[in-house]
Amino acid sequence: TVTGWKRRSKAASFSICLRYSLNVVAPITWISPRERAGFRIFAVSFLFMGYAIFSSSFFTALNDGFTSAIISFLRTLVFQIAAVLLLPMIFEIDGIWYSIIVAEFMAMTLSAVFVVVKRKKYHYNHFHHCLNANF
Repeated sequence: TVTGWKRRSKAASFSICLRYSLNVVAPITWISPRERAGFRIFAVSFLFMGYAIFSSSFFTALNDGFTSAIISFLRTLVFQIAAVLLLPMIFEIDGIWYSIIVAEFMAMTLSAVFVVVKRKKYHYNHFHHCLNANF
C-alpha cells in the first residue's frame, strides 16, 4: 500500500542518514566523539521534518498563505528558539541537539492540528475516493 511504502521509505532515509552521514563529513573535517553523538541525535529529526514542510506547502497550494506562514514561522523560529533556550537547562549540551527534534515534533503536531481543523473548509477529507478511482 501507499502508506506502507511511505513508512518504509522514511525508515530507510532515517537509517541511511544515521549510518552514512558521518562518512560524508569525516573526510572534510575531524569529528569529535561529542559531534558524532550529536549527528546521531540530529538524524532523528528527519523522521518529523517532512510533515511540517509538506503541510506548509499544502496550505500554500490551497491558497491559505496565512496558515502556511504560521506553520513555517513557528517551525523555523519560535519552536527552535524555545527549544534551544529550554532544553540545555535539562539535558546540558545535548539539549542543543535535542532541540531540533523537539521543535520539529511540535511543528508536526501543529501541522496535524491544522490539517484536521481545516479539512471541512477545503473538503479534502474525501480525497481517499480519488485514490481508489480507476483512471
